[in-house]
Amino acid sequence: MGFLDKDEEEIYKLVKEFIKKKSFITITEILDFLNYRLGYNSNLNRNEIEIIIKNLIKKKYIFPRTKLVRDNILEVPLRREIYQHIKRNPGININEIMRALNIGSNQVLWHLKFLDKFQFIRCMKIQNQTAFFKFELDISNDKTYFYLRKKNIKKIIKLLENEREALSSTKISEKLKIHYNTAKKYLVILSNLNLIISIKKDDNDYNYFSLNYKNYNTILKTLYKS
Repeated sequence: MGFLDKDEEEIYKLVKEFIKKKSFITITEILDFLNYRLGYNSNLNRNEIEIIIKNLIKKKYIFPRTKLVRDNILEVPLRREIYQHIKRNPGININEIMRALNIGSNQVLWHLKFLDKFQFIRCMKIQNQTAFFKFELDISNDKTYFYLRKKNIKKIIKLLENEREALSSTKISEKLKIHYNTAKKYLVILSNLNLIISIKKDDNDYNYFSLNYKNYNTILKTLYKS
């Protein structure tokens, strides 16, 4: 979604006025209305207005042959609730939304379609799951947000925060009472996301892990701002 300049704001305001009187809209109908509404006092000619209308369509502010404009998408209470929940929980999947809001899959999918079409949200496939994010969030952090929702990831991070020292994968597995291979899998993920630091101690072949506080805190700040 792009921002609107002064002329686009003016035209968009008039389009919203126009759709209140119509069951659906076409570009020709909008142009006829705007030319009549603006009259001869406008500094915009028909061609310029048409370009602005096409820009508004491209920026996902209006949709021809519907009665939809961006401003009325969130007027539906459940759709607004879904959007707010995604904003607060970037990386969430459909099943999590259904459980959190106690709604069925058809309802979720219907409202997600409109939120996606008007670029309130976007989605990404991660680990065979469809994860949802606020549209404006930095896409480079998507996988980090997604994995930070995982139960074992949270446990590992919490442990490293509390211990304040580097721990081996074996020690992490023992302390959290999770299978060694599971612990190792998530430690690899956290390392790839640069949320933990891998170091060697003594002369053995074991890696020890500590929290990368700088990157972790940066991610938390961006998460809270979302």
